Amino acid sequence: AEITDIVVSECTDALLVGDLPAALAAGRRLPETLGRGSYMATGLQVPALVLSGHLGAALDHADRMWEGWQRAGRSPSGWVVQAAAMAALARLVCGDQDGFTTWRTRALEIAGTADVGRVAAVAFVDVRAALRTGDWAEAATLVDRASGDFLGMWLAPYLAAAGAELAVAASLPDPPEWLAAA
Repeated sequence: AEITDIVVSECTDALLVGDLPAALAAGRRLPETLGRGSYMATGLQVPALVLSGHLGAALDHADRMWEGWQRAGRSPSGWVVQAAAMAALARLVCGDQDGFTTWRTRALEIAGTADVGRVAAVAFVDVRAALRTGDWAEAATLVDRASGDFLGMWLAPYLAAAGAELAVAASLPDPPEWLAAA
């Protein structure tokens, strides 16, 4: 269990500091420790793959993670929420609105809440979706949500940066404040 924790932490810590090449390298080593057929090893690679633009590989990993997680009994886990949310983002970028909705809904269901403000990964996906589509109708709400208290989560800095980007793109008041917060 300790070795597994170290290997998983290597991957998430690299994401936390924004070192995507290190996160990808750590992700490639996960199957050696967790097992070649491990849905955990597969799923933990999804965020780094999406953030690095390897969308096809990310979606393949997400599908295999989902199937394995279903077979294993669906134990609640934060990393599954994050992988599902990142799969939603990949589907959005690929122009698959139905796939986006399916994976976003899965992420919230796994998290056990409909309150997006409590799920950093879904909040991040929603901000990125607004930026991608140019839909500023909910921009103020999304930016406020992005500045929420998600300390300790590897996704927190990405969410803060995306929130600042949305504040500027949507011409919300006080962009320097949002940029400074990010």
